Amino acid sequence: MASKEIQSRPRPRWTQTHNSQERDELTNRCPLFVSGLWTDDRNGASFCQPIIRVSAKLSHRIKGFTLALAASFSASVTPSSAEAAAPAAAYRQILTLQGVTFTVQATGEGSQQELTITARNGRGLFKPIRQTVDGRVVRAEVADLNSNGKPEIYVLIQSTGSGSYGQLAAYSVINSNQLSPIYMPELSGSSAEGYQGHDDFRVVEACMVRTFPVYKSGDSNANATGGKRQICYKLENGEASWILRPTKVSQALQ
Repeated sequence: MASKEIQSRPRPRWTQTHNSQERDELTNRCPLFVSGLWTDDRNGASFCQPIIRVSAKLSHRIKGFTLALAASFSASVTPSSAEAAAPAAAYRQILTLQGVTFTVQATGEGSQQELTITARNGRGLFKPIRQTVDGRVVRAEVADLNSNGKPEIYVLIQSTGSGSYGQLAAYSVINSNQLSPIYMPELSGSSAEGYQGHDDFRVVEACMVRTFPVYKSGDSNANATGGKRQICYKLENGEASWILRPTKVSQALQ
């Protein structure tokens, strides 16, 4: 008789929680070792999932064992001093193109940030890129501007001053598992006339398009009256590295 009761007892249906209220609960209940909060759809019971995961099949059948195991981890797993002091990422984005996944992360406050770019493909991890940048990372894009089957990552950085001067940190995949820097020349000649920052960079078809307002003499920083200038850069093979070479300049009146 007891055996029949056990067999007929409905099993819990565990689902992983995702909304912001449940994430707040997760942070408050067990912030040191948890990688997920799971809830029984039948009765609302929940438990914290440790980083060293217990199989779902085992947690379904022996719920008491799973809870005891989670409790033992909460008492034994503590972050190192380096992990506890690690700053939260001010910017983080994951982008994938042509079988390569890029992770762009920036940390730090103030006028400089630490930028880290990691990449992986089916063969494994690439050597990461780490650099200090002047300004703040605001956006990242992936593209294959030269159509060679090897993607590039473009990270837009804007200065923190009133001009919001823009620059790119850009890298191309080479040899299937390395990242090579892409050089972008400074503005010069007529292209630089009336330039006072406020750049925007976006991939448009086979171009990296740089757009910025044009200032006339006497314009305030908040009111450029010379329209907008667009420069199309094509990715070409330079002497020592890839280069974004300006090929077309256009200007629209305001």
